[in-house]
Amino acid sequence: MRTFYLFPILMLISGCVGEVRGVILNPAGSATRIGDTTYVMVTGQGQCGGFAIDWGDDTPPQQAPAHDFQNPFYATHTYSGWGGGKTVTVTPTTSCGGYARLRFKLEPTAPISLGWNRRPTDSAVTCNSVPSAPGPLASHSLLHVMGDPTPVFNFSCPFNGCIYDPDGRPGSVAAAPFPFPGMRQYSLVAKVGTQSFQGGKNTNITVPQGGALMVCQNTDNPAGAVGGWGIYFAVDQLA
Repeated sequence: MRTFYLFPILMLISGCVGEVRGVILNPAGSATRIGDTTYVMVTGQGQCGGFAIDWGDDTPPQQAPAHDFQNPFYATHTYSGWGGGKTVTVTPTTSCGGYARLRFKLEPTAPISLGWNRRPTDSAVTCNSVPSAPGPLASHSLLHVMGDPTPVFNFSCPFNGCIYDPDGRPGSVAAAPFPFPGMRQYSLVAKVGTQSFQGGKNTNITVPQGGALMVCQNTDNPAGAVGGWGIYFAVDQLA
């Protein structure tokens, strides 16, 4: 007679893991402008061992301790520098699941402006800082570069053959001795730190690494550039 043995199965049941469910601006009141305190409320379910709040502006993520989501978790932050779009991201770190992201805007949201003018007697430069910039851009920012169709720069080619707005020479690809090979000749180039990006009258640039904003002209003859451009910048922090 065949004998069967029934072995008990030991079930290892771990404790319930909490979950981040959402993050919103605190309904009780929050900042509307740069420099004011921003209040957020993180919601979830269960007991979370820990989670991180990334404010999207290159400051170190705020580490939240263990929290029971029977009640929301409240956090504060003060933004400086550029107004515009902000992004808050909440990610689990210890015995916690879920994910949450919040996007909102802080004043001032209007683009900042730069009038780039040069007379024949002015110093010849390829790049200029943006004096009205409120600070460096954060990593993973979306930089909106805009420009007016007039006025224009005359780059002093023979027979006035290179007079352009910030878009530069259509269809061109610069080569040495132009300072930014691969970008359009006589165009606006935006620099963020050590990174260079093609600009123009309507360009969106995602900036992988943060840094100070500068504007440049992709010309092989900076001393010959006379005239002016009207340029505008706005920034959204993507986190």
